[in-house]
Amino acid sequence: MAGRDNGFGKYQLQLLRTDLEKHLEKPKKKGDNWFLLDNHWYKQLRSYLGMEGIVDRNMSEHPGPVDNKSLFKEDGSDIREHMIDELDYILVPEEAWKLLLHRFGLQNGQEPIQRTVIEHGMFVMYCKVEVYLMELKLTENSNLEDVKKKKYSRGDTLGQILINMKEIFKIPADQEARLWNKYTSNTFEQLSRMDNTLQEAGLFHGQLLIVEVKNSNGTWPRQTQNGTQQTTPLSNETPKPTSPQNELMSENGATPRVDVQGLNQIGNEIDRIQKFEMSIEGSRKFLTEQHTVNLNTMMEKHKKENREFEKSLDIRLKKKTDLVKEMQGLLNPLIQNPERSVDTKRMTEITKEIDIIQAFELSVTAKLNILEGKQLAELTISKEEQKKEIYDFERDCVLKKNKKKDLVRKLQHLIDPAASAPTPSAPECPVCMENMKPPTRIYNCPNGHLVCAACKPKVSFCTICRKDYVGRATAMEQMLRELAEK
Repeated sequence: MAGRDNGFGKYQLQLLRTDLEKHLEKPKKKGDNWFLLDNHWYKQLRSYLGMEGIVDRNMSEHPGPVDNKSLFKEDGSDIREHMIDELDYILVPEEAWKLLLHRFGLQNGQEPIQRTVIEHGMFVMYCKVEVYLMELKLTENSNLEDVKKKKYSRGDTLGQILINMKEIFKIPADQEARLWNKYTSNTFEQLSRMDNTLQEAGLFHGQLLIVEVKNSNGTWPRQTQNGTQQTTPLSNETPKPTSPQNELMSENGATPRVDVQGLNQIGNEIDRIQKFEMSIEGSRKFLTEQHTVNLNTMMEKHKKENREFEKSLDIRLKKKTDLVKEMQGLLNPLIQNPERSVDTKRMTEITKEIDIIQAFELSVTAKLNILEGKQLAELTISKEEQKKEIYDFERDCVLKKNKKKDLVRKLQHLIDPAASAPTPSAPECPVCMENMKPPTRIYNCPNGHLVCAACKPKVSFCTICRKDYVGRATAMEQMLRELAEK
């Protein structure tokens, strides 16, 4: 497709560029739909539209239909694993996607790659486009050998999963059923809150979900006539009583022994930290506002000092002008009549006063430099104090988040010691405490401390060493990507 216009006039291209730039500024909002675009095609589009940041003149031709072929696996079944945002693909909101689809169309045989914005993060919640969906294993209670795999959004609710599983296993929609997940290697958990999302329910990639259909006589397959819970047909063991709440049931029919006192102690500590977490955003906002007020107050003080200095200078200059006029008034009669007497005493006084004012004028630059230096020092000290205050606050947040994570690990160990063994993982972001596994973009400070792309805008400097972040940690991203592909 040769020719830059190719059906679009210069005016139409300008309108398209303006509309696209407006849509691309849209912030991410929970529940919104965003779409993946191949980064190479997007660069060619930017060049074609003359958008800044693209200087490759060889790419200025019409980009053709939207082509996302490089984002898919060779068999076209799904998108490739471990792709990186802004390197392999870019994300655009639904409005921008519809605009591009209307103008350029989509390559034959391709489907749009639509993803949903979800709230993400363990401690600091933020909106994120869920590029990679969660794959779950699904099976029916009556036939545990028949396991199917399906991908869902972390924002999908358990109720939606249950409806979908009924469709998959051809269970009548009006048939009462409930969900279980395989909690550990020998324990199952009933999922009773259908309004919970997958993320809120704590489900993870590859987890097994079981749908259990109620018997025609009103009992459950895992429940005897007297209302006690049993593990069959999950296993053929002796039934044991349990609570009607979310149950933890081991395969041998016995509930695991739990240190209740330890659980209560850990629960209280976690509760205190969670209350602190609830106040983090408000405290951070208050701190920022207080710093702004303090800086504004200091700036007003400096402006007042400058006005007083200028006022003092203006008074002296006006006085000098008046003295010069007075001296001219004394000298004019003498010029007209040299023999006329002059008030030499007053002349001497005027001369001295003018000398004093002129000496002040000569020192104005030095005095201004001293004043500006003093004000700059005050401002610098204030900013450093504020920076330290922010650092101490963020550091305290990180310490509490780390403590909470340790408490959660202890809690998991108390519930199931075998399932809490540590496993190797990607480095954690010190702000949101999430593992920075691919395709997360990672940034680093001069000392090598890392932060994820989602948290970087929320902190003005490294929360560990207080240095400014310098750029992408591309080597770390590449290493993690290679490790994930092994």
